[in-house]
Amino acid sequence: TGNSYDRFVVFGENSYFKAGRSVATRTNHNINPKYIIESSNTNSYAKNVKYKNYYYEVGPLARAMINKTALIKDAHRRYKDSMFSRILARVCEIPQLLLHSKKLLQQLDLDQPSFIQPNIPIDQLSSSGTSCVEAARGSLVHKVHIDKGKIKQYQIITPTQWNLSNGTQEDQGVAQKAIVGLKDTHIAQKVFKSFDVCSVCTTH
Repeated sequence: TGNSYDRFVVFGENSYFKAGRSVATRTNHNINPKYIIESSNTNSYAKNVKYKNYYYEVGPLARAMINKTALIKDAHRRYKDSMFSRILARVCEIPQLLLHSKKLLQQLDLDQPSFIQPNIPIDQLSSSGTSCVEAARGSLVHKVHIDKGKIKQYQIITPTQWNLSNGTQEDQGVAQKAIVGLKDTHIAQKVFKSFDVCSVCTTH
């Protein structure tokens, strides 16, 4: 129950997660944030977001597919990108992250400086940058443009936009694809909420 496009993307790379995308179990680590496109829609103030003109799922299931987590890969073989696989990935990720955090804490060097002064004075800095991190709900993208030390433009693309984009009947968003056609509205609500913990508050 709750199958969508079976397309996953992870942009935040760190000591535990790998960046990449997975389409029908084929993984490609060659991704670039410049292909992330936001677009407005008439039914919501929230913007839709795609990668190379396709909707992708982000979050624990996406990270597990890119990381090739054995338990989740096995669940995916049986149930694909279902509500079950999605929830199992979220629960499975918790002890994995706790163990990894413990290792990182043991390696922490408190003698390292907490702040490094930039080579260029802040008031002379003019530049643009994009940063991608993995939040609990999925890939979080920050884009900033600075002109002479002042922020001129700041754009945030949230995990909720990836999973809950409001597509069209011909080009449905990830969550829409998973719930369209379900006969029970209560099951549809559970599938919708399985994508994003924030949707529990926003769908009543």
